[in-house]
Amino acid sequence: MIYSAMFGDKAELNHSLYGAYKGAGLAHLLAVSGLHVGLVIAIIYWILKKLKVNGWLRILIVAPILIIYAYMCGFSYSIIRASIMAIVLMIAPLMFSEYDLLSSICFAGSLILLVEPIALFDLSAQLSFGCVFGIAMIYPVFKQLFAKIHINNKIVDSLCISLSTIVSTMVFMAYYFGSIQPIGLLS
Repeated sequence: MIYSAMFGDKAELNHSLYGAYKGAGLAHLLAVSGLHVGLVIAIIYWILKKLKVNGWLRILIVAPILIIYAYMCGFSYSIIRASIMAIVLMIAPLMFSEYDLLSSICFAGSLILLVEPIALFDLSAQLSFGCVFGIAMIYPVFKQLFAKIHINNKIVDSLCISLSTIVSTMVFMAYYFGSIQPIGLLS
């Protein structure tokens, strides 16, 4: 299960366990995504910070590691998208530029489609880009709606991100699977 969650390879995963994840609306936890890339980068950045490595050298170290991780994950579209967006995020401050999520996702999508146009029809690519697009466009709306509720900001942020990704992928889920798992919202 841990191997599946780290690398997105479900070949060795028990089918009934995977079925239970799907039934609970939690199958996305076994798909590699931006969260995984973020964790890889956080670990590498922590090490590089201890070694006092900064700037372009940091990117020259992180980028190849992300490529190796993408290889280990079978170059899934979600990992490629997340890696491109992470590299853009790292380069932006060095170029005296502000990072923009929508521009970054469009750049990642353009690069992927330039190399492999068939990605447009891949469900994992559609879900990956749909989730990030939802975070970029729907998250601010939910954040504004929940702003008046005096709850821990981290809880509200997590809830708003989850709602954004669920809403932004509902169309894909309904189209490809013929249903929407309402339990996924609670999970």
